Amino acid sequence: LSASQIEYIEAQAHILIYHLEGGKTILSRDTLKNVEEKLNPDTGFFRCSRCYLINLKHIREVKTTTVKVGDDELFISRPRKKEFMATMAKFFRGGN
Repeated sequence: LSASQIEYIEAQAHILIYHLEGGKTILSRDTLKNVEEKLNPDTGFFRCSRCYLINLKHIREVKTTTVKVGDDELFISRPRKKEFMATMAKFFRGGN
C-alpha cells in the first residue's frame, strides 16, 4: 500500500479505517499515533483531530471547522486548526 493512495485514516475504537482513492477501505488494528510515527514526515499527512489523519494532497476544500478530503467532510479540532492551516499552506507552497 502506497501512502499516496491513502486519502485519510479514521480511528474508531481500536480499529483504523484506511480510506483509499476510488472509495476503497482497508481495516487494521492499530492506533493513529503508531501510524503517525511510522510515516515519513515528508509524506504530507496531518492529524486534524483525535480521529483523523489526513493526506494533504487529497484536500479538496477547507471550511471554518471542516476539511473535505475525497468525498468526505472531516472535522478539524479547534486546538489543531492553526497548525493545520500553517502545515497546509507550507505543503501547497512546496515546502513540505
